[in-house]
Amino acid sequence: MELIEKFAQWIDDDDNDYSFGVSKRCRLDGDIYKKTKPMNFISTGTQRIDNNGGSAGLGFTEEEEDFLPTAFGKMIKEGALKRMREKEKSKGKRARDDEGGFGFASVGGEFEKHTKGIGMKLLQKMGYKGGGLGKNAQGIVTPIQPKLRPRNMGIGFNDFNETEDKKKGLLGSERVGVERVKEKRLWSTKKKLENEEDLKEEKDRLLVVSERQKRQLYSMVEILNVLDQLDEDRSTGELTLDSLAELFIQLKSRFAEDYKLCNLSVIACSYALPLFIRVFQGWDPLQNPFHGFEIVSLWKSLLLSDQEFTASPYSQLISQVLLPAVRLSVINTWQAREPEPMLRFLDSWQKLLPHSVLHYILDYIVMPKLNSAVGCWEPLRETVPIHLWVHPWLRYLGHKLEGIFETIRFKLSQLLVAWHPSDASAYTILSPWNSVFDSASWEHLMSRFIVPKLQLILQEFQLNPANQKLDEFHWVMKWASDIPSHLMVDMMVRFFFSKWQQVLYHWLQASPDFEEITNWYLEWKELLPKELLANESIRYQLNRGLEMMNQAVEGLEVVQPCLEENIGYFRVPEQRQFEAQQKAVTQQSAMSFSMDDMSVKEVIEAHAQQHGLLFKPKPGRRHDGHQIYAFGNLSVIIDALNQKVYAQIEEGWSLVSLQDLVDKHQSSLS
Repeated sequence: MELIEKFAQWIDDDDNDYSFGVSKRCRLDGDIYKKTKPMNFISTGTQRIDNNGGSAGLGFTEEEEDFLPTAFGKMIKEGALKRMREKEKSKGKRARDDEGGFGFASVGGEFEKHTKGIGMKLLQKMGYKGGGLGKNAQGIVTPIQPKLRPRNMGIGFNDFNETEDKKKGLLGSERVGVERVKEKRLWSTKKKLENEEDLKEEKDRLLVVSERQKRQLYSMVEILNVLDQLDEDRSTGELTLDSLAELFIQLKSRFAEDYKLCNLSVIACSYALPLFIRVFQGWDPLQNPFHGFEIVSLWKSLLLSDQEFTASPYSQLISQVLLPAVRLSVINTWQAREPEPMLRFLDSWQKLLPHSVLHYILDYIVMPKLNSAVGCWEPLRETVPIHLWVHPWLRYLGHKLEGIFETIRFKLSQLLVAWHPSDASAYTILSPWNSVFDSASWEHLMSRFIVPKLQLILQEFQLNPANQKLDEFHWVMKWASDIPSHLMVDMMVRFFFSKWQQVLYHWLQASPDFEEITNWYLEWKELLPKELLANESIRYQLNRGLEMMNQAVEGLEVVQPCLEENIGYFRVPEQRQFEAQQKAVTQQSAMSFSMDDMSVKEVIEAHAQQHGLLFKPKPGRRHDGHQIYAFGNLSVIIDALNQKVYAQIEEGWSLVSLQDLVDKHQSSLS
């Protein structure tokens, strides 16, 4: 019995040695043994497995061996051997896992002793003779030993050096682990604070969004209530422009942002449009320009945003309500020669009319009327000067009137062909255009039609101190402020002062009354306009007269003024131009012009005048960048650069001569 207890105790101890932390119960004679097995493997000695799977030398004493052959002893022995084989099998599997899967386990060091050298033998069979591995013996024989790093530490963390840490031992790894824990705690604390500052910012943002949505929801409900009320009022016929405007003014004041967001101006316009049509039905803007002005002013602030857009509800309202009434009234009743009714309407409504509507009225309603009226204008028959009904449109149309101005210049040039300076009507018609026509066009008009005739008057003008007639002189001086100064001074120096100084010279030679001569001099100076007196050349001519007077008073010889000196004052080309102009004046009936003295356009214009044909631009019509002109019944274009004229025929544009223009015009009449 004592032996059985000892053997049972041995089995329990043996179980402890081969356990891996698993609790196990063994019942023997009613007793329960329960233990927790340690993690470390402790060898109980070497054992040898015989060929029959039995155990050789389990460490029993002779007394124990004698006991085993009994039936009970055999049972215990077989159980022990079975348990030993299972444990060996389990330990072998664990050893293979620990050693990298080679399948060799060390059991008490005995198995390692029997398998030692197997790897070397395999290498020798493959030709290994010692030294390094590889063809050139450059490889290592001893496997690379693994290097331990602290627990939970990744590769490369904090520049961890495997070799140095190995030298430092466990203390170094513990220190690294402690530092890592500290860093992790700091990072965790910082991250926690950042996160708290962020689930806070987000909370504040969500609160703001929530409040805004609440306000918008409240606004939407209020707006819908107002619109429902408007529908009821409209269905009952109680809705008016005033009450409608009052409701939308309140909405815009209370819910400014939602007014824009929901585009309530469009909704307001849809309600107002039928009411506006009713208010302006049968309205004549020329007879009653202020009708509906106040109600439109009120609605402009409701329907317009900060910036006006072409497609704004307000623009659409004006286009559909006011514009048709204006178009109908202008086309049916307005006369361009009476601009005041239309101007009164535009002056009143200018600030309320959208730019698109105003431009449409000017470009497509007013301009066609003006073009038609100017085309029918006959300067010799009209009792009202044309500038009285064209100039008022300058502030609205400006440069858009250039085409009309060219037509007016053409008709004025026709009028001036037979004009004489004694006729003051030409000045009445022309002078208002001095500041309207561009400077080049005005100078061309003056130098071609006015200056030559005034020069002829001065040439024929007689200076007689005893019986002076000043009518011709006044005809010339009337134009002093309108003719360009260089043209006027040139004319006065050559055709008046040369004659005036000669008269003074001969008078001084006859022992005159110097007081009388002085008065004569002062009277002529007073007759000169201030524009001429301010000119240096004119003052020089007057001073020459004073010098002669002083010479005579002092008893000195009076130097006779030389006509050639005055003529030499001008350049030769200017003299040739003057002679050409004089020739044109004396031959008004023939009107012979040269391409050297005039532009192609001037030549064609003069040629048309000779044959009594109309020559004027066609507004808005161009071909290849050239303005198209009407020459009688023909359409022509002028190539000023190459000095060529083209007429439009059935085959297209054809190069023509001046005579061809007249012939083609006459053939078109037949």
